[in-house]
Amino acid sequence: MPKAKTAIRDKIIDVTLQLAADHGWRGVSVAAICEKVKIEKNGFYREFDHPAAVIAAYSRKVSADILAASGDFSEEDSPRDRLFDVLMQRFDAAAPYKAGLKAVLEGVRFDPVLGLTLACTLPSAMKRTLQAAHIGTSGAPGILRSKGLAVIYLSALRVWVTDDSPDMAKTMPHLDKALGRAERLANVIERCSPLKTDHR
Repeated sequence: MPKAKTAIRDKIIDVTLQLAADHGWRGVSVAAICEKVKIEKNGFYREFDHPAAVIAAYSRKVSADILAASGDFSEEDSPRDRLFDVLMQRFDAAAPYKAGLKAVLEGVRFDPVLGLTLACTLPSAMKRTLQAAHIGTSGAPGILRSKGLAVIYLSALRVWVTDDSPDMAKTMPHLDKALGRAERLANVIERCSPLKTDHR
């Protein structure tokens, strides 16, 4: 993608999340975004169909960045450890946008387009999270892992948006416990066989 196009998309993402932080999701509109970015409406619509699509683009960008940076794990790291690290990377990347993302989550209650868009984006985000943690995503086991991880991520996300501690003291133990429960369940289902590792 040309640098100019990438730059305008990134600017739209930044402005959209800032508007959500300042005014709530109800305060996010194409007109408001265009005014802040200093573009015409047709410039926005060349990139996105709806403000909700901007949030989906943000999620895809974070997933792509984390997947590109994956690989720094040792052989001693368990699947649970790797997932913990990758999910914490997602939260670290989201930290500058926390207020805006909190407004987005609240906006799902009254914006069905936003809710549907995020629901459609989540499976891909979880698949890339598993891939970044070097955990298989193919076949039925991969689908089950993605769905289970989505439940864990959304649970931790609800804690994270209200976690005002500098070191995420509430989010980290919540996530660790949730992954621990999932690991125990997976071991029961797979007769104590650890999650297989691959790079797909």
